[in-house]
Amino acid sequence: MLLENRQAANRVDDFLGMFEQDRRIQVVFAVGRGSRFERSAEAYTRNLDGLVLTADQVERFEFDLAIAANNSHNSHLEKVRAPTLVIPHGVGFSKIVKAATGYGPPLVRPPVNDAVYSNLVRYGRVIPAAIGVSHENHRAILANVVPESLEVTHLVGDPCLDRALMSRPERERYRQAIGVGDGERLVLLSSSWGRRSLLGRHPGLLEQLMDDLPHDHVAAVNIHPGVWSAHGGRQVHAWLAGARRRGLRVLAENSPWLGLHVAADVVIGDHGSTTYVSSALGTPVLLASGDLTYLAPGSPLEALHRYAPVYEPTRPLVPQIEKTAESHDPRQASLFTSLLTSAPGRSAELLRALVYRLMNLSEPVGAASLPEVAVPRFVGGGAGEGVSVA
Repeated sequence: MLLENRQAANRVDDFLGMFEQDRRIQVVFAVGRGSRFERSAEAYTRNLDGLVLTADQVERFEFDLAIAANNSHNSHLEKVRAPTLVIPHGVGFSKIVKAATGYGPPLVRPPVNDAVYSNLVRYGRVIPAAIGVSHENHRAILANVVPESLEVTHLVGDPCLDRALMSRPERERYRQAIGVGDGERLVLLSSSWGRRSLLGRHPGLLEQLMDDLPHDHVAAVNIHPGVWSAHGGRQVHAWLAGARRRGLRVLAENSPWLGLHVAADVVIGDHGSTTYVSSALGTPVLLASGDLTYLAPGSPLEALHRYAPVYEPTRPLVPQIEKTAESHDPRQASLFTSLLTSAPGRSAELLRALVYRLMNLSEPVGAASLPEVAVPRFVGGGAGEGVSVA
């Protein structure tokens, strides 16, 4: 498993359990070098209790298969001595990549998928042996940039969404494990990273929420791994200390996050993929950051930003939360799901078949199944620490 960041590790967690118990397979991990979020991958592997290889060892040994979740040009997959499967970790090709630094003029219309080419091609060859996509539409997107990639592009569905939908019947048990009481509403803030993220645009929103939230509401926050990686846990904890004293529950840096979104009643989010997963689950979403300027036309995130209500900083926050919940149309969930995956509920079957085919192994007997969603952990312990919903 080649991990550039915690986001990639989260995606690996979505399906790794399908293979680890097979006695024919030894799973090892390695951290890709050069990513801006490399520290988050290192933190993940430190708590993994798995066999972690150095970059030099990865280049020296031979493997039957390598899996990279959303590789970048820093992955150097051409140096890995194994057929490689590349899978996405987010919600597809949704964001317009900003121009790189340099001395020449920027393009007037930068290509949406400019990063795709450099991530897949080296020295005149498509490097991955297989490219997994969640939606059939992504085949055309990839083929438009790298036509030769079409023959190795495979539909694998979206294991993250499938796990979340699989866990919806157990929603009340997750809420109890988290510590949300009967009749209480769980408000979740979900922030991506960077200046255009929820916390980048509205750094005082958490304090405001905790000052204004009624007593029958519980608030929690899920912060992108890149924020923890870029600023360090000490600094993030310091920034959140005031809100935590008022009762805010902060998802721990290396905690599973999906169960928190399954349990939420309302999500205040931005252009991040975690916000979109909530919308596909049918959870009311209030957008506090992001705009159509930086989103690819026709992408899932563009659809969310066209349909979801937008936070207005000059108006009281709690009435906006209430209106978001009351005016929500649950039928929109099917639209968001259809934009995210064209194989809902089938990712375990499709991923397992592809992985075993690439390794030239027969599949295990029985239906493929994804790992259950774990209960989240919070900074300082708190609700959910060590609690199981199994």
